[in-house]
Amino acid sequence: MKKRNKFFIALSVIALTLGVFVIVQSIYGNGLFSNNTCYDGSTINGVNVSGLTVDEASNIVTADLLSKRDKVSLELKYKDKVWRWTGADFEPNNEVQEIVRESFEKSREGNIFERRARIKQTRLEGKDYSI
Repeated sequence: MKKRNKFFIALSVIALTLGVFVIVQSIYGNGLFSNNTCYDGSTINGVNVSGLTVDEASNIVTADLLSKRDKVSLELKYKDKVWRWTGADFEPNNEVQEIVRESFEKSREGNIFERRARIKQTRLEGKDYSI
C-alpha cells in the first residue's frame, strides 16, 4: 500500500503542477497574444509602427508614402517626344491597409513558442516590412 500511496501522491503533484502551468500559460498567453497592436521593434518601409493598430499603422505609412512622392520625378523621352511626371501624378497604392494587415497577421502565425520567440527577436533586432 505504501508504494501505491507514493505513486498516487507523485501523480497528484505532477497533475497539480501541470494544471497550474496550463492556467498560467493561458493567462499569460492571452495577455501576450490578444494584443491587436504591432510588436515593439516593428517598422514598415522604415516607419516605426510599434504599438500601433493596423488602421493607425496604415494611416502613418500612407502619410509617409505621400510625403515621399514629392521627391519623385520621371521623364520619358522617345525620339522627339518628352513626357514628364511628378509625384503629384502618383498616388500611394490603395492596398496599403491590406498589405499592413497581411504583415500583421503573418507576424502572428505559429504556435505559442514560435510567437514568443518572434516577439523577442523583433524587440531585440527589429523587423522591417516593405510595401
